[in-house]
Amino acid sequence: MNTVTRSLRRGRTALPRCSLNFSSVIGSSKSQNRLFASASNHEKHRPDPMARRPTAKCDPFGQGGKPLVLEDAIRLSATVDSAWKVETEMKETKEGNQLEHPATIVREFQHPDFMSAASFFQEVAAVAQMNDHFPSLTMERKLNSRKKMWTIVSSVRCHTKVLGGLSHHDFFLATLIDVEIERPEVKSLLMSDSDSQQ
Repeated sequence: MNTVTRSLRRGRTALPRCSLNFSSVIGSSKSQNRLFASASNHEKHRPDPMARRPTAKCDPFGQGGKPLVLEDAIRLSATVDSAWKVETEMKETKEGNQLEHPATIVREFQHPDFMSAASFFQEVAAVAQMNDHFPSLTMERKLNSRKKMWTIVSSVRCHTKVLGGLSHHDFFLATLIDVEIERPEVKSLLMSDSDSQQ
């Protein structure tokens, strides 16, 4: 009585083990056998040598997980248009001291109407999307006391929330926005300096 018959009598549905001689199926070439054996061996996992190795700390901004200090923010502010302003806030250190900390860089733009400001935000949003770094965008209506009329003012505020302050990416994004507003089709969405100061 064979194994299958015994297993069926006991109520099991076991199949007999079979062994194949792969050299007779594939051929007698040793290189072919090694190729087939390595392809069929699912237990071995070969890591990709080009893959990035995980680190103990996630640091996508290359700053050790810390925001820029005030001195670095002031130094980097020279790389962007002078209309960008570094806003600071007071933070408490581990020792209990109060320290001035750069929180954001902000630039305001004036527009002739609400639709121009909305179109301007579309241009800024496209730059942000392509660079995967997103500023805060606000738009409000302000009274121009000199001209005695309303103007639309938009603010672009660059900061890195994950770090709780500024990163090099914020200044890079500000530079790209500076380049973008020099394009004629974007410049037409802004009020000229002479119009906004009158």
